[in-house]
Amino acid sequence: MPGNLPTVPLSVIAAWPTANYVNPERRGWMPVFAGLLQATCTMMVLTRLWLRWRSHAGSLGLDDSALVPAWLFSVAFTVLTLLGTEKYGSDRHVWDVPFSLYEGAARGAWLSEQVFLIASCCSKVSILLFYRRLTTGTYARKWKFATIAAIYFTILYAVALVLSLFLGCNPIEAYWKYFDLNWHEPYKCKDFTFFNPLSGCLSVVGDLYSVILPVLMTRRLDAPRRQKIALNIIFSLGLVVVFTGAMRTYYLTRLGREGDLTWIGFSTFIWSQLELNLSLMCASAPALRVFFRRYLSETFHRTLTSARSARAMRQHNNTFNTHTTISRPGTASSIRREHSRQDGEAAIVGSAGKGAHLSAVEEVEDEYYGGGMRIGNGGKEVLVRTPEEYEMYVLGRLGQNKPLPRAPSGRRADEMGKAKGRLDLGV
Repeated sequence: MPGNLPTVPLSVIAAWPTANYVNPERRGWMPVFAGLLQATCTMMVLTRLWLRWRSHAGSLGLDDSALVPAWLFSVAFTVLTLLGTEKYGSDRHVWDVPFSLYEGAARGAWLSEQVFLIASCCSKVSILLFYRRLTTGTYARKWKFATIAAIYFTILYAVALVLSLFLGCNPIEAYWKYFDLNWHEPYKCKDFTFFNPLSGCLSVVGDLYSVILPVLMTRRLDAPRRQKIALNIIFSLGLVVVFTGAMRTYYLTRLGREGDLTWIGFSTFIWSQLELNLSLMCASAPALRVFFRRYLSETFHRTLTSARSARAMRQHNNTFNTHTTISRPGTASSIRREHSRQDGEAAIVGSAGKGAHLSAVEEVEDEYYGGGMRIGNGGKEVLVRTPEEYEMYVLGRLGQNKPLPRAPSGRRADEMGKAKGRLDLGV
């Protein structure tokens, strides 16, 4: 078979099961998988470009100019993947694929390899240019040379692999016209079945280099420990890309040795999708950290403050209800409690008219600091951190605004005078 496609022996073909073109075994979840992955990647890339354009995460630079073609070619790779699985039978066993689809499947595989190499190269170069941007005026020259060397290595091996695909067959269309029974043109194809594992290994080496380099660069960075940990976590996400590249290399190696090309090719498409899109996500991760800090931290902050304030109010109400004496209507204790309630309401209403009302929880949510609430209190601010402190604050305010006792009148005054007279007389 032409190029990097393996030649399947006739003995293996003879051992294939009977073809099932009507209801074959299929793996039909590629559209959902590839669609969600590509949509997430696109959202993250566009968010990074928007932040750079607005100068919220630095200005646009060479790393962004390499990221744009990487994203465009990743979209093209997703389209070719879906065409291969949904139209040309790459989602089933090779013996269940009609021979009339072989030519289209071979053309799609050749284009997919080209597109993946270009997209992967641009993605790695974008990440390395970002590191080069970090080293400007801050790091030793050895790190700058290490970054530039990695960029040249990535570009050179990608160009070499792309050229090998173009020069593998003469003419080029022999790569897929080989499966056209009506095509009888003379052709010559080189046997380079080593191409698939070599391509995967070089990609893994490039990914691993892109992970190790920033970790070594920032290990002596003069920055807070928390910030250094966050940077190392972001950089270490590239290890996931290294793992997906290793799995892709594994299936590329199997593709050159086993005969079920479409079934193994489906798994190769899966890991290729993951490697390419995850690399673009990792390239966009540092800028997204700025997005969350700038645009979402305030929303999370207000939500957390509101939840803590509501919890404090509930605990205060529960404590107040627990300490309230339960009595029957009409008794002396119920009358005293009723007077206390009326006095409290009168104090709040009276002080509200003077502009000295209690601050509402909503009014202080924006002034949340250090796990508490800052509440205005007569020109001063009181920091409340716990429900117990909030309860003491409320009770203190009620005591400050409690009105003077009402003067007795009428019959109640006469009775009190007589009782006082009796007491004065020693009765």
